[in-house]
Amino acid sequence: MSKKEKKKVDKKHTEVKYDFKYEFFTVVILLVTCLIQGAAVNMFYVPHGFLSGGITGIALFVNYLSSNIPISLVMIVLNIPVVLIGFKFMPKRFMIYSIIGTFVIAFMIEITSGINSILPENMIVKDPMVAAIIGSAIIGVTAAPIVQRGISLGGTDILAIILSKKYSIPIGTFCIIFNIVIMSILIFSSGLEVALMSMIAMFICNTAFNFMLQAMNQSNSIFIISDKYEEIADLLMNEVNRGVTYIETEGAYTGTHRKLIYCIVRTAEISSVKAIVNSIDPHALVTISSANEVTGRGFGSIN
Repeated sequence: MSKKEKKKVDKKHTEVKYDFKYEFFTVVILLVTCLIQGAAVNMFYVPHGFLSGGITGIALFVNYLSSNIPISLVMIVLNIPVVLIGFKFMPKRFMIYSIIGTFVIAFMIEITSGINSILPENMIVKDPMVAAIIGSAIIGVTAAPIVQRGISLGGTDILAIILSKKYSIPIGTFCIIFNIVIMSILIFSSGLEVALMSMIAMFICNTAFNFMLQAMNQSNSIFIISDKYEEIADLLMNEVNRGVTYIETEGAYTGTHRKLIYCIVRTAEISSVKAIVNSIDPHALVTISSANEVTGRGFGSIN
């Protein structure tokens, strides 16, 4: 094969099919997420002087030092060099969404800056601990759908992914070190109590994010042994809309050759699978086990 032909083949394999419906819902999720997070920052973080992680945390800190400097402006300015670096190492789709996310989250923080002033008195959270818990939980939970779609809202997430790929530094390690530096600065400027509250909020945010992401990605591996494997497989593909794989098997005792059905489904789809199997072959052997992570072919992007 010539070099020219090889390039054509490589290009064909690297091309990504554009899915308008998928990208449309990705944009909708991004907009809704940014609106919720922007409101959460202004409702729970700003009134108590808390800091979040990453570039948003730096922007909040600068705003606390000088209220004349908008949070949104600092976020956009600090994200410029990060985005320029990101385009050299990250996929274009990821970076395009990162740019969009940067501007949208900055805009949402700006337009929701006076949200507490329009809320009824009994809707304003005055207890710092409650604000730290609720605000961070909201931000953590809403961040999970963004990551599941294979995009980001910019910030230090881009740098963390680049360092993870290039130097094998775990993403979590980079984020922890970066946030420790921010919190250390906050101790000297706002006191230990505010810094500790911010650290609690950061811990809850990460915990809520991980819990939500695992819940969204919860899938199961199913093995089905039945003489009526073809009928079962057809219904699984047509009614549950999941791919099915045949695995050639042989019974150790009987020596009988048959095809084992292998399928991966969401937890919510297990009842449908059981109903299908039971309707075709009530004596079929079915084993179900949890899959820690499943990506590709309808189960999220491969990052």
